[in-house]
Amino acid sequence: MRLTVCVIFILCLGVMTVYADDADDDAPAEPTAITLSYFNAVDDTTFDRYMMELMFGLLDYDLELQIVDYDADDPMVHVLLQPATSRDDQRDNVTYMLNLLQTPFSELSHGIAPTLTERAVIFSADPVPSATFTLSILLMLIEDCENAVKLYDDLEVASSSPIWRDHLIFHRGHCSLLDEEYASAVTYFQSVLYAPTGDYYWASALNLSYAYLFNEQPHEARAMLAAIGQDLPVWSTQYSEVMTRRAALYVALDDMPAALESIAAAFTVDQLYRPAFYQRGVILAALGDTDAARDDMLMYLELLPRGIYAEQAQDFLDNIGG
Repeated sequence: MRLTVCVIFILCLGVMTVYADDADDDAPAEPTAITLSYFNAVDDTTFDRYMMELMFGLLDYDLELQIVDYDADDPMVHVLLQPATSRDDQRDNVTYMLNLLQTPFSELSHGIAPTLTERAVIFSADPVPSATFTLSILLMLIEDCENAVKLYDDLEVASSSPIWRDHLIFHRGHCSLLDEEYASAVTYFQSVLYAPTGDYYWASALNLSYAYLFNEQPHEARAMLAAIGQDLPVWSTQYSEVMTRRAALYVALDDMPAALESIAAAFTVDQLYRPAFYQRGVILAALGDTDAARDDMLMYLELLPRGIYAEQAQDFLDNIGG
């Protein structure tokens, strides 16, 4: 009987890497350690096969897995393994989840979205391709896109699902951004703007705007951002997150009025959306309103003291004597 497993990955703050301290030049380098927590709800045979495949895969890239307790504020990947549905239309799908309040691309841009669909990509697969998919994401998050893309090539034949294909293209676009190959990123994100259902992929639209901007296509970037603002329904559960990322992209375009309008829209749906406080602080600081920017940075740190932007917020406060 074919084993399938649903896997949910929650990325919190990124992937933590640990390197040897002051190692001698002649000493072998210690492997990079990646922390991972998990909740297992599948049978032991399936779980053992998944974990063994993942750990052996990590060894091929000199990566070491450290199992830790789950903590939403610490750098880690959280994996939830649960029985796959028996429905035929779900049999070829796997599930992973990244926490969209935190992003592995924060140093690249606050505007980039890390997942194609809202919080989860659903796919059910044999433990082997599930582990390979996990490994490809981990490699991308430590910016080893050369090897991540090779795994994406292997994964293309693991499922005939168009959603599976869309996610592989989306992550190829991420690697193009990380490698500063912006023309390639434009091509990838253009090809996954719409789901098979015909719905917008908001993450693709945001990332395409970013790719346009750094591919020296500012007019196309503005048009894409305007379309997001017009088409994204206020009732969408992604609304505050998308509008906050959109504001960050307007900052990159040096359009502060549009950035303020976008961040105000984010607050209309969720008045305590934590990343929006940080992003509004950035905008207000750029406009010279230091006092208001200080208040927003303090609020962000109060709400999320170990958040992805905590260091930047504290640096801003230190610089202004706050």
